[in-house]
Amino acid sequence: MDPMFGVGLYNFLFELETDTTRMRIRDRINEQVNKYMPFIEITGISFSPTEGPEYGPNSLGIVIKYAIPSLGEADILRIEAK
Repeated sequence: MDPMFGVGLYNFLFELETDTTRMRIRDRINEQVNKYMPFIEITGISFSPTEGPEYGPNSLGIVIKYAIPSLGEADILRIEAK
């Protein structure tokens, strides 16, 4: 029930896709993970175009590589924002 929980990608909905916007999204992801899930280590965040007819020209793919050192686990999370 925390209204500040989450990255808030909707805040970037009408932003131009620029390096500055990507950096702001990356910073927000890191801030939120550090605040709410400090046991997770972000090892990389990259952006990729989404592909396929169901995606429009304003779609964005976000790839988050992370690790959970206490468990010795690592994985990749792919998010496709349409």
